[in-house]
Amino acid sequence: MNFSKNPPPPLSRQLLRPAIVACGIGVLAFGSQIPASAAPAAEAPEITGYEAAEGSLTWAVHDSFTRYIQGPIARGGWESWDVEDDGGSFTWSNGTGELPADQESGSISYEGGVHYTGHVGYHQADEPGLSIEVENPTIEWEGDEGTLYLDVESLDLDENILGGDQVPFASLSFTDLSVEQGSVAGTAEAELTAEGAEAFAGFYEPGEQMEPISFEADLAQVEAQDPEEPAAEADPALSVAPSQDLDPDGQTLTILGEGFGTDYAAPSYMPFLPSAGLYVQIGWIDETWRPSEGASSDARSNAYTVWVQGGMNRDGFHLWEENDDGTADFTWEVDVDQETLDEVAREDATLAVFTVGAGGVQEVNELAVPITFAEIEDEPAPTEEPTQTAEPSPEPTQEPTDEPTDTQEPTEAPTPSEPATPGETPTESPSPSRSPHPSTDSPEEPEAVQPVGVISLSANEVEAGGTVRFEAEGFDPGEDVTAAINPQLGTFQTDADGTVTGEVTIPEDLEPGEHTLTLTGQESGVVATIALTVLDAADTGAESRAEDEEDAPEAEPAGSASGESTEEEDESGALSADKGEALASTGATSAAIALISLTLVALGGVLLARRRRGAPQTS
Repeated sequence: MNFSKNPPPPLSRQLLRPAIVACGIGVLAFGSQIPASAAPAAEAPEITGYEAAEGSLTWAVHDSFTRYIQGPIARGGWESWDVEDDGGSFTWSNGTGELPADQESGSISYEGGVHYTGHVGYHQADEPGLSIEVENPTIEWEGDEGTLYLDVESLDLDENILGGDQVPFASLSFTDLSVEQGSVAGTAEAELTAEGAEAFAGFYEPGEQMEPISFEADLAQVEAQDPEEPAAEADPALSVAPSQDLDPDGQTLTILGEGFGTDYAAPSYMPFLPSAGLYVQIGWIDETWRPSEGASSDARSNAYTVWVQGGMNRDGFHLWEENDDGTADFTWEVDVDQETLDEVAREDATLAVFTVGAGGVQEVNELAVPITFAEIEDEPAPTEEPTQTAEPSPEPTQEPTDEPTDTQEPTEAPTPSEPATPGETPTESPSPSRSPHPSTDSPEEPEAVQPVGVISLSANEVEAGGTVRFEAEGFDPGEDVTAAINPQLGTFQTDADGTVTGEVTIPEDLEPGEHTLTLTGQESGVVATIALTVLDAADTGAESRAEDEEDAPEAEPAGSASGESTEEEDESGALSADKGEALASTGATSAAIALISLTLVALGGVLLARRRRGAPQTS
């Protein structure tokens, strides 16, 4: 390992005195005049450290992961910003940082990142099932050991959101590190930490060797400065508009901070910030909530937060404006709603906008302004108007009819109703009922899940007890692959290309319907699934017989051209007709006879009357 340092040596007046004396003697020899005293040489400035600038960092993350994300299983890729992409090897630039005067340690930070995505459609259509975003790397070292920090946000295949800001992602072991006049450069092996393994969606175990990291940067001396006058003592003020009777469904708040203190050192993982800054948060605080009073973070909970400082302005960060007296002002507009804040509410806590120091305790910057939402009044239930009860109408009284006379004219014969046609059954008015037609609304299909592996079947339908062949790819070469529908159907082995083929027998007692055939690689963990419809053999036979009966010719009715009777003889040899038809026929005949009889009676009465009027009268 090459580890060197070479700061400029201080100029020594003791080393200059012999030279001055020698020059003076020479001048005297030639008769020149020497001043009585020479002006002292200027002292070299005190070096307090070095600033790193124009830094670059090159890293390919992990070669096997790069191949996987582009392969036939993940079928994904990546996009990058503010970095140079050389086929999966990324170079960050414009790094800044600092080294102490002894140059034994240092820290350099970069901006920009990479977003990996794959398994599109695994959870939702057109959405990646795997997402890993790494950005803003920072390297810190002391001696020949160091740490790589990253902002990481990932979504694993179980839909867990992982990561965080400046995660200690990998441990660095420098194989080459040189700090020379005006520059620093190094190369280090990177080993995944436990925090990095979790943030990287659990793809690798802690201790996994990632790709090596190389970096370099220009160095500039930092000289001691004359002490500045102390900044004016901060006397900050915090205001919120509006702060009372907020709309529970959504309200825009304007938060104004004035005169906040800035004399606090930035945290080590953000060395490029001129000051630590402060957090502005909206949430719930206990009666004793200030860090300067010894309260822990458990005394505060928030649903909205922003880091206010003087160096960065992106998501989660907000720039303040510095004043001439060294203090800072800021204005933050944010939309809030009651439901979101209630999710982090705590018993006996106060809802407020509050500020706390970033990177440490800042007593002067700990302020709070309580806020409240408007109460939602319950709408009164509508009162029902009393309905007027109708008075019952009196029942009509039936008047008695006169006594019938001896002679009564024949009344008109009633018109008989149409007799029922033999073979028909009288029907009643249908009562309201549910529609006999089944609903066309089908149950919602489960959301399609794209399998990790690729699988095909010899048939998509198979009877219980039958067999079906399969072929699948995407597994590791030579690994065991289990096939299961619940229960397990067998174990098979892949070929040199990671492809597996086989034949499985469907259990005879497997319930008919939709099932899923699942293939699982025992070493790679790759899973391939496909839908399979299992048919009941007995139902299949019944359906075939029903189709045969539908195809058979219909029986001809009695009296058809064939001359064959469809009626069956009973034990006495008589033909047994349908009872319903016999009753209907009998009823029609009786009605006809009654009509003819009444007509004849009426006609006889008319003839008798005419005969009496025409007969001669005798004395």
